[in-house]
Amino acid sequence: GDWDQALLDADAALDRDTLSAIAWGNRADANGHLGNVEQALDDFDQALFIDPTYATAYLDRGLLFERLGRAAEAVEDFKRYLDLAPNAADRAEIQAKVDALE
Repeated sequence: GDWDQALLDADAALDRDTLSAIAWGNRADANGHLGNVEQALDDFDQALFIDPTYATAYLDRGLLFERLGRAAEAVEDFKRYLDLAPNAADRAEIQAKVDALE
């Protein structure tokens, strides 16, 4: 995807609504893919502070932790995602990641 554009879009959304967990999550995901790891983690924290039940933010942060080799944190986020989204289409795939990382 075009992560630079995604970051601009998320920033524009946050200009309109600073309490949008989805916009913070999108900004976090874009920052993570652009290599802005600390900013991404801060953005995920903000998204999850606003909405602690935002399953996709746990998934995307888990994927970032996985890319960073931070297995324990990835597993924790993947498990939270699976708890919050028990009928997720990617449930088996994410459970397989948990099993492989544990």
